[in-house]
Amino acid sequence: MTQQRPLRILLICPDANLRAQIADTVGGITNEALISYASPGYLSANDLARALRTYSPHTVFLSFENPEAAVEVMQFLEFEAEGLPVVAIHASSDTNCMRDCMRVGVREFLAAPFSAAQVRETLQAVRKLLRQAPLSYTATEHIYSFLPAKPGAGTSVVALNVSAALARQPGQKVMLADLDLTCGMIRFFLKLPHDLSIVDAMTRSAELDTAMWPQLVTHLGGLDVLHSGTVNPQGFLEPQQVQGLVDFARANYNALFFDLSGNFERHSLQIMQESRRVFMVCTPDAASLSLGRDKLAFLKTLGLESRVSIIVNRLDQPMAIPIESIAEMMGVPVVAAFPDDEGQVHAAIQKARTVDPKSGLGQAYTSFVQKLVSKSPSALQVAQDSAAKGMAASYKAVLV
Repeated sequence: MTQQRPLRILLICPDANLRAQIADTVGGITNEALISYASPGYLSANDLARALRTYSPHTVFLSFENPEAAVEVMQFLEFEAEGLPVVAIHASSDTNCMRDCMRVGVREFLAAPFSAAQVRETLQAVRKLLRQAPLSYTATEHIYSFLPAKPGAGTSVVALNVSAALARQPGQKVMLADLDLTCGMIRFFLKLPHDLSIVDAMTRSAELDTAMWPQLVTHLGGLDVLHSGTVNPQGFLEPQQVQGLVDFARANYNALFFDLSGNFERHSLQIMQESRRVFMVCTPDAASLSLGRDKLAFLKTLGLESRVSIIVNRLDQPMAIPIESIAEMMGVPVVAAFPDDEGQVHAAIQKARTVDPKSGLGQAYTSFVQKLVSKSPSALQVAQDSAAKGMAASYKAVLV
């Protein structure tokens, strides 16, 4: 069974001590919830609207230490985000405060000292409310991760060119983020400056806004790139930082692509939990497929297997294993097959750009993304039928 995603919490609490207590308690149950943003004061209407757009919270934890200010926040939430569950928090089980909360429609109340069991029970109640009346934010669900079966499979080349191919489609605004903190290649491919990286974006995730964001990304047409920065083997990203970046990006892009290291760091696993699909990039050789199967076995223990598909890179290299055999060996679908065009890739790297869209390899990337974001079930079925008839042998991208 796929693990449920953590609930995103917008915490509004001026009391620093109370704010720290609830943050510590939620931090101890990261599989249940994450605080996307913690406000040290009652937000104005404009700031609250921006926080809702940026973080798309599943629930608001609202301090009632100042009942009048809290009620004003509640009134705005009823207008701006009808149905958003609110949990009242307070320094004590004050009966007058609880009565005030009930009057304005708050049904969940947490009093300090907070316990993990108490918070879990409250989150279960929130999940029940969300199942009955799901929230609707303008935020993309097109989040895709690229995971190498083994080093050297060409995962970064595939991630870069697939995301760029989608960015060239009309009306698309796309983000590519390199999360390989030990050996990120996107900066090298595009000859990007060393200064600001994805680590900077994540450490500032609590304060991200549309004014700051352009300073953190490199614009390549409709594609915004966050590189991994200089080599940082000790790099560590907090779950709240990762979630904050994802929440902000979901509200501002049509699609998000993440290039992962394949080392299963905690931040990589968190991104895969957020992803609609995880693409494991393999080359058609025994070593790559064997290591890929081992990784699939691990992902299965996390309940992620149903999201994983295979992309075969460099399909027409000597001694390549046929696609049909690869799908059977791996036990998950092969959704794309890209040709081995070292000349095109080398030329693109030399010029710090993506592969020529008019080349055979470039057209394969375009074909793949057009099917990837298609909402038509018939389009998926046509691709599946074409693959069954041997279309993969022509070295075009195929979505099955």
